Amino acid sequence: MTRRPVLGCLVALLLLVGVGTIAATILRPDIARFLGRSDGPTAQSSATAAESADEKLRLLLEEGEEIRLTPEEAASLFDAQLSGWIPPAFRRPGLGIGGDTLFLHAAVPTEHLPATSELDGIRRLLPDTAQVEIAGHLGPLEAGSAAFDVVRIRIARIPVPARYYPALLDQLGRTADERLGPSSVAMPLPHPMRSARVEAGRLVLTP
Repeated sequence: MTRRPVLGCLVALLLLVGVGTIAATILRPDIARFLGRSDGPTAQSSATAAESADEKLRLLLEEGEEIRLTPEEAASLFDAQLSGWIPPAFRRPGLGIGGDTLFLHAAVPTEHLPATSELDGIRRLLPDTAQVEIAGHLGPLEAGSAAFDVVRIRIARIPVPARYYPALLDQLGRTADERLGPSSVAMPLPHPMRSARVEAGRLVLTP
């Protein structure tokens, strides 16, 4: 290869690097917005859903009936009473339900994110907070609490390897509990709820 083609390749490479750097700088807000989206379902609370959830709660409290909440009703109840399920580091929390899976969403300060090869590649593109999605199965633990068994964690739409789940959950404020597995979290339930589970797209609460 002659000197001219070699120089030409080097110049082309430098141009590509320069264009990529400029594009990353110019498009950073758009990239951050894209990475801040969540893939899992997110239910929207509303006044109507809140009224319906309150009526069902009355049946649970006064009649001792098991109740089934739609995702929208569950989101309204979550906003009003179940925010204690969310670790302290979470901001703007929300939830969604799909089948037998519960999805928790929130923005988490980037400084709390774990150091992984998957995340380190885009860390400089992230804003001060990144969208975190934790999906899992909700089931009984003991009277007055439920166990949330984590099956998927995504940060800025990037899947986190399962081996990082225990450390990440600890970073997000999980309290140690010998009754739980390494990727599970205990969720307290407001009195007089004794158990909770997600089943067929509904949040099921029992007195």
